[in-house]
Amino acid sequence: MILKKLKEWIYMSNTYEEIQQSMQSVFDALKDASTHDLKSLYRNAQNIFPLKLSEISPLIIREKVFSQRKTSKVSKKALFTIYE
Repeated sequence: MILKKLKEWIYMSNTYEEIQQSMQSVFDALKDASTHDLKSLYRNAQNIFPLKLSEISPLIIREKVFSQRKTSKVSKKALFTIYE
């Protein structure tokens, strides 16, 4: 599903095989990611992935995914504090 989104929205000039090869290294870097993290990766793919397929860095993508988790936890905590 994410391959299709990447092909349609970001890497239109690349083949599915090229995208899949790059994504394999990304998923290897995200083996310990939760379902929530992977859903976040899918939802925010356009903001997380670089415009050129050759510039994909699994470690940078991993950092962006996990930094979003921290940001959302802080936002939720702030929201709950407001309503208490």
